Amino acid sequence: MDGDRAMARRIALKVAEMGGRVYYVGGLVRDEALGLESKDVDIEVHGITPRQLEEVLDSVGTRLSMGASFGILSLRGCRLDISMPRKSPEEDNGDFASGADPFIGVTEAARRRDFTMNAMMRDVLTGELTDPFGGLEDLKKGLIRHVDSRTFARDRLRVLRAAQFAARFSFAVAPQTRALCASLDIGDLPFERVGEEVRKALLRAPRPSVFFREVRAMGRMSPWFKELDGPSGEESLAYADAAATLRGGAEQEEDLMFFSIVSFLPEKSVEALLSRLTHSVRTLKYALDMRRLAGPLDVLVRRNASRDEFALLLDTSLCPGDLTLAEKARLLALGGDREASALAETRLNEYRGLISRPGVTGDDLRARGIAPGPQMGRALKYARRLTLTGVPKEQALEETLRWSESTSKE
Repeated sequence: MDGDRAMARRIALKVAEMGGRVYYVGGLVRDEALGLESKDVDIEVHGITPRQLEEVLDSVGTRLSMGASFGILSLRGCRLDISMPRKSPEEDNGDFASGADPFIGVTEAARRRDFTMNAMMRDVLTGELTDPFGGLEDLKKGLIRHVDSRTFARDRLRVLRAAQFAARFSFAVAPQTRALCASLDIGDLPFERVGEEVRKALLRAPRPSVFFREVRAMGRMSPWFKELDGPSGEESLAYADAAATLRGGAEQEEDLMFFSIVSFLPEKSVEALLSRLTHSVRTLKYALDMRRLAGPLDVLVRRNASRDEFALLLDTSLCPGDLTLAEKARLLALGGDREASALAETRLNEYRGLISRPGVTGDDLRARGIAPGPQMGRALKYARRLTLTGVPKEQALEETLRWSESTSKE
């Protein structure tokens, strides 16, 4: 990020020579005010023409225009997003140059942003903060408040962004902002944009349930999240909050958190909800696999089952480590059971120890006369079960050969 800031300063110096100014905008300014680290560096250029900006960028690096239709330019080798104030959506035809409005002034440029906390700007060269709508005071109050009712409604995704920020920062949504969100229909938003806001809430919020409860308070659960209304939805949201405290230890963190919000839903509801939020086949397979095994694993934990029973079940999982983590989250959601949680972790480590030992392979079987084919496949499965119950390789091989011979005669 230091390199991006250095580049922002280089650009700002050249823009200043032309009579313009460059500001840090958006999440970077907000997060700095909150004492948080931000990975994104966004700048907005005022007071020069789009053509002049392109000349500046060409003088400091290789200009990229992949996001130009969205009003964003960038430079090769930087994560710096470079923009200019934009015309209203009705006037903006998607072309970077003709859609720019660089002489509108900071107050009107800030008016087109969503929330006051995101409408602050900081001069790249002087560090001076421009805060025309009281965003800093709202940050101190922990309040999410929209900037302007007319401009806010131009992007209905802001309904979900309000809920996402409420969850992520543990802030309250201002009553007038919640009422405005309640008046906006979000049913026809692109699923990619909806899924991205959900993903941010699941991966960044200390309590992801706040996102969905805020959407519910706005009266906008349907059509995107309607399966979460009802008792099974409430159980899933409680589980999601517990999972969020453990997600850093997951092998597939995003998949775990998407599973968490469907963890107690009927199977048909799992597929319906997730298919609206992501088109990832991997995520859906993961969620269905976790749902299939979470209940049986919980039963094993609660009756203090043997190592072998755990190993046989964990071996059928797509992600045994996350399955165990999911069980710990389930126990946490129900009030916490340290002994049961420790047992699940112990059994997982035992399973990993078992599968790390040498096992019977296809080459071993082929060397003893079993040809590749269905019989070898069955023999390998039999040998695997022996390994999972702690039988050493040589003993497992001999037992597998005897079993194969006896079954082949049947």
